[in-house]
Amino acid sequence: LRLCLWINIAFVRLSIQFQTSVSFHNRRVTFSMSDLRETLSAADAFLFKEEAMTPIFCKPKLLPLKTITLQKLDDMQKEARNRARIEEVIKLVPPDPVPSTEAKADIWTAED
Repeated sequence: LRLCLWINIAFVRLSIQFQTSVSFHNRRVTFSMSDLRETLSAADAFLFKEEAMTPIFCKPKLLPLKTITLQKLDDMQKEARNRARIEEVIKLVPPDPVPSTEAKADIWTAED
């Protein structure tokens, strides 16, 4: 900070020695830099401005519990489980007896 102020003061001292000409409404005005007064002194200069960090509250974004890919995988797993249950039930139930193609019933009777 002191180096910046020292350089600034040295620059002001050097610039006082030079003549400057300015055009204003097609009139040329020449003046010395010593005629200019300094409006910002070196003591009032800031190297930087500190700002306090404050939290910024914004609208919360709701995230889905499951992504689309996870939902598809869950659906595929449910379908596979349902198919496996159906196959187990089919294995447990005995198949229906095949109906006879004979027209006459074969009835057995015990002989006395």
